[in-house]
Amino acid sequence: MRNEVAYVFALLLFTYLYIRWLISRLAPRIRGHNLKSLDLNHHLRFSPPEFIDRGFSDLKKYEQYWKMKHKIFSYCATQGYRPYMEDRMHYMYDPNNNLSIFGIFDGHGGMGVSKFLESNFAKSIRERLLRYGTRRKLSVEGMLDLRDPIEEMFVTEVHRLDDTLSRTDPNCTSLTGSTMIAAIMEDNRYLSVINVGDSRAVACDLQNRVVSLSKDHKPDDVSFGGLSSFTYKEN
Repeated sequence: MRNEVAYVFALLLFTYLYIRWLISRLAPRIRGHNLKSLDLNHHLRFSPPEFIDRGFSDLKKYEQYWKMKHKIFSYCATQGYRPYMEDRMHYMYDPNNNLSIFGIFDGHGGMGVSKFLESNFAKSIRERLLRYGTRRKLSVEGMLDLRDPIEEMFVTEVHRLDDTLSRTDPNCTSLTGSTMIAAIMEDNRYLSVINVGDSRAVACDLQNRVVSLSKDHKPDDVSFGGLSSFTYKEN
């Protein structure tokens, strides 16, 4: 009888000690300490998406390269054998309107035009889109069925920028120029590509195949109304 009592007492003591140990281990969870990181205050402490407006002037040079690496875009440029860098680039991201504008400007004969485009192109395109309507807004209103007003809007803005620069600094535009390739992404759904010159835009499909998004503008391309001829003269 005494052995049975001792056995029961030992079992009760073990159970008591085990329960105390278990409670001490689970006490933080019972009190909800592990849920603090999931409370409302924690979720409200975050950094809102930032408005990004960065160009070539923001790039850092590493040896002969200019580089910038961001979580959603990257840049890399090299000067080559020229005495100075003529090319420019720019990226703008508007989180409030879910709008991204990428631009590459290949300067010719100097940096005057490409530098002007770096400073003004994305800002002008964004202002025009917000003023007259994005593809999403126009598609909801049924205005993209018969014609594409966004395409007309881009063409108008490119001509306006060209005229503005020509009037502002005619000496610059008479001797220098720039290509322009730009990609405008609206709502992560609508992609528009603007191309002037022979810079190129490419994409990658789901099968990892390269897809061309632009066509080179060459002076001898008949489809664009171009004509290039050479005349040889003998003395």
